Amino acid sequence: MKLRTESARLLLYRACWEMDQGQASTLSITLSKLAVSETAVAAALDAIQIFGGRGYLRDHGIEAFLRDTVPSTIFSGTSDIQRLLVAEELGL
Repeated sequence: MKLRTESARLLLYRACWEMDQGQASTLSITLSKLAVSETAVAAALDAIQIFGGRGYLRDHGIEAFLRDTVPSTIFSGTSDIQRLLVAEELGL
């Protein structure tokens, strides 16, 4: 979880830095959005796995984290749309 989180964070920082420099790249922004949203869902699923059956219970709030992260792969363009944008930027 830490590896994915730090990788997504660096992609986000790069996209923000490029925007600050006036060089906003569609590729950097798209990669960042995709990485952050996919990482959030993966971390939530990992947490549920770690906690086992308790991960589904409302007592711990882990199920709420998963429920809150899934929409991040939908709004602002689904993950599939983000992948298509990356492919387009790469000329594929």
